[in-house]
Amino acid sequence: MTANLHHTQLGGFDPTEGEFLKVYELRKAFDDKFSPLVRRDEKENEREEREAAEKTLNDQIKESVGEKRYADYDRASDRSMGIENNG
Repeated sequence: MTANLHHTQLGGFDPTEGEFLKVYELRKAFDDKFSPLVRRDEKENEREEREAAEKTLNDQIKESVGEKRYADYDRASDRSMGIENNG
């Protein structure tokens, strides 16, 4: 499941093979702990833990691919989720 979601999310990012593998490794570790699909019945403490882990994940991705490429990744991720980031 991670590979399919990862491929879909990175469509507009157009990663190099190295970037793809780095981001996939980080994302896979996150997905192994937290379901890629947010549950409606998630308790508040579970939601807070997920949000903190997502922030850590994003920080790790930024560190891994660099600031400029992370901005490209972030834009591609927003579009894949139907969010337009006009910032």
